[in-house]
Amino acid sequence: MSLLRAVRDVFFFLPRPPENGVRWRLFEFYKRIVGFHRRFNTFWARVYTVVGLILLASLFNTVPFGIIRAGIALGFLIFAELLVVAWYSNLQTRTVDWFRTTLRLMTKKGIEKRPLPPAMKVVAEKMGKDITEVWIMDGLDNAFSLPVWRVVVFGRPLFERLSENALKAVFAHELAHIRGRHNLLQILPWLILWAQLVLWRSLPLQMLVIAGFAFYLLASIPVSWMSELLADRKAASLVGAGAMIEALETLCPNEMRTLTETHPSPSGRIKRLRIGSVPRGLFAIWIAAWLIGSYALVFLTVGS
Repeated sequence: MSLLRAVRDVFFFLPRPPENGVRWRLFEFYKRIVGFHRRFNTFWARVYTVVGLILLASLFNTVPFGIIRAGIALGFLIFAELLVVAWYSNLQTRTVDWFRTTLRLMTKKGIEKRPLPPAMKVVAEKMGKDITEVWIMDGLDNAFSLPVWRVVVFGRPLFERLSENALKAVFAHELAHIRGRHNLLQILPWLILWAQLVLWRSLPLQMLVIAGFAFYLLASIPVSWMSELLADRKAASLVGAGAMIEALETLCPNEMRTLTETHPSPSGRIKRLRIGSVPRGLFAIWIAAWLIGSYALVFLTVGS
């Protein structure tokens, strides 16, 4: 990569995915190995990569010195290269989108503030939230909430495409994130990561950093999915499951089975809405078991 191209990529937030070279060929070979998975896509490639790194780090931490440990270290190095290829494009896109959205929010460029429509005002009152306006952003085909400012932002194409019932459902979903303080749930992966790093405390520093990063990526997925299911549950209780299903079908018509690190597949969310929401108490039990189990393992390990 030339110096001029590197400078351009940095300033324009447009780094290019490594689509050639040894790393990419290695990833193509990796895809063929796991190609038996009937629902294989880039999401599962990323998950398999971080799971492999975590398992190899744990094995390296337990086996004695020798050829086996050297082989595990070599396998860890290969999976670290796969981590770069599998996650590069995903993290680059998310980072660029985050920077662009943040800059727009700070400068208010391309953002229109509208009074809250009557139908959404009813939803806000049911949620107990004093919200008087909704923001419409150009160049965005999605919706998100800003808990600090207590506002919901719609992309203009999405706002104009959705029906009134679907708009109410999306608005209720985003308000549920604010009301439930779902942004605070992202603390959970960090708490679990700290416990895991204690278990890995004897790893070499480079391996510890890479394995810790992989562990956080994996641990954040169920937490993000849980917050989305909780928001769906709350929105369906206010505007009806039918409106929430209509919104999901309109929002992602060509990606109904697509899984991401932040969202379950729309088809999975629709199925959950149709058969009934998971009781909120089960989420609390799952979180408590996760935390208690992790720290109990730490104390048992350190104590021994």
